[in-house]
Amino acid sequence: MRASVEGLGLERDRLEERLAELEAEEEAGLLKRPPATGGGDRVEPQEERDDKPDADEEEAREQARERELEIAREEIQAQPVEPIPYEEYVRLYRESAERYGFGGDWYVLAAVGKIESNHGENMGPSSAGAMGPMQFLPSTWSSYGVDGNGDGETNILDPQDAIPAAAAYLKAGGAPDDWYAALFTYNRAGWYVEEVLAIAESYRRIHGDDSVGPYLEPVTAPAEEAPSRTRPAPEPADRPDVDDVVQEERPPDERTPPPDAEIQPDDEALPTEETTAPVPEDTVSGGGTTMEQYQD
Repeated sequence: MRASVEGLGLERDRLEERLAELEAEEEAGLLKRPPATGGGDRVEPQEERDDKPDADEEEAREQARERELEIAREEIQAQPVEPIPYEEYVRLYRESAERYGFGGDWYVLAAVGKIESNHGENMGPSSAGAMGPMQFLPSTWSSYGVDGNGDGETNILDPQDAIPAAAAYLKAGGAPDDWYAALFTYNRAGWYVEEVLAIAESYRRIHGDDSVGPYLEPVTAPAEEAPSRTRPAPEPADRPDVDDVVQEERPPDERTPPPDAEIQPDDEALPTEETTAPVPEDTVSGGGTTMEQYQD
């Protein structure tokens, strides 16, 4: 993700400083709200991990996951729903952000949805027991779930409830005044905050929206020293022609992009095709509640 942020021309110093402050607050026990999701979990290739969790750590994680799944079975509504088109996700992101006071910044809410479930493609449960399109932990959902569609239920698997709940949770965590704090509250991990903001910035740029953001500060280029008026600026020695360099480095069949081409995100912009996100098999059985499946 560091390469992605630097590729967008974004500054990391301020972000890292703020994240260090938030991590210190967490260690000091000053963050009272439970995380909405994941507990900082991130799946990484084995070769990139410095060490393996020991047996006690693995057992503790599995016990925590089982507690979450028990809450899902016994204390909350976790009813599978019909999948909805991606356009409906976009509408829910926009409307939910507007409802909770950061309508212009709906890109951040959409970025959370992208990371958590790829806009409904992976409903979980995760390795931590999180579920639904916004991957809430059932223990957190039991206190912070929202009945977004007014049907009298707060269904962790329903985007019409989960997306407004995520917006409400971000608002209570500091959005839109402090996105760093809001996102760190949602998932207690620095990589998560950075990744969400980078994706949100990509979405914002694709939409050409200068009314909000930037979500990560652009890198400021150092000012170049003006040439002296008493002597001409020196010519660079043996500098190859720019067109020659482009031809040498670019494959013959690759089209040269225009100089003002916008940077695209790692994935595509929020999809607009009339496609539906499949509901994972482990969440659906006969159209009813299937929490006993999560016992495995």
